[in-house]
Amino acid sequence: MEDSRPHIRALLEERAVQPSQLIRWGGTDNADMCFLVPHTDPDRWSVLTVIGRGREYDLYEGPVESYLLNVLRGDLVSDVFPEDFPDEDPGYERNPWI
Repeated sequence: MEDSRPHIRALLEERAVQPSQLIRWGGTDNADMCFLVPHTDPDRWSVLTVIGRGREYDLYEGPVESYLLNVLRGDLVSDVFPEDFPDEDPGYERNPWI
């Protein structure tokens, strides 16, 4: 995590996680990034979503499957994603760079 996001570094330090330990698993065409935040207890991993341009982030305390389901159903609204996310017909496109 670059130095322009000390608030995220502080969040990771509270959890004894180094930025290099984050696992990037997704993102958006707006450059937003989704990471898994590891924990020694696999049941306590969380999801960190970081806006591509700005300081906003969301931390979801729960498994990635639950996060995806709640976001795509509209039950969880993220400050990171655009207001119209997800759209009526969400799609998936594999990013060859991650």
